[in-house]
Amino acid sequence: MNYMKQRRILILTFFGLVAIMADGCRGRSASLRETASPTAKVATLSEQKMCADQAEKMYRESSEVSDSTYTNHYDPTDGVCYIELTTRQRLGQVFSFHLMVLDAFEGRIYGEYGDHLTLDNRPADPKLDECSVKPRGQPEAKCGSLDEFNQLALRHFGTTPD
Repeated sequence: MNYMKQRRILILTFFGLVAIMADGCRGRSASLRETASPTAKVATLSEQKMCADQAEKMYRESSEVSDSTYTNHYDPTDGVCYIELTTRQRLGQVFSFHLMVLDAFEGRIYGEYGDHLTLDNRPADPKLDECSVKPRGQPEAKCGSLDEFNQLALRHFGTTPD
């Protein structure tokens, strides 16, 4: 199994456990809209704090905190707290870069980007492992670059990498 698949399985297992534990604790509305869209509705300070606290908790409970950073955004229209985790690792002559956008309470993945570079004398072109975004209530969109992923993540989830 390649490194990115092993890493993804580990991250998904972790966030699945977090989601199970958090499921009974959150009081989110059942009447959430199914699509992310720009809106004039503004999140309250308590909603923003709740999201920031949950995102920090999810980040701190991650086993890879030393190699990662995060940012979060609360979408008041859909009542979703998004967290974007950014992980950078160097393993020998390979540098990997991974972004994942998740619901900070449910652990559901909404977007993922991963690539790696070989740092030896080979050409320095990154090898794209994964690039996709799955907005709420919409089909999955594949992307072809980090810039494209960042544009989609900002438009659909309000997140930008650190």
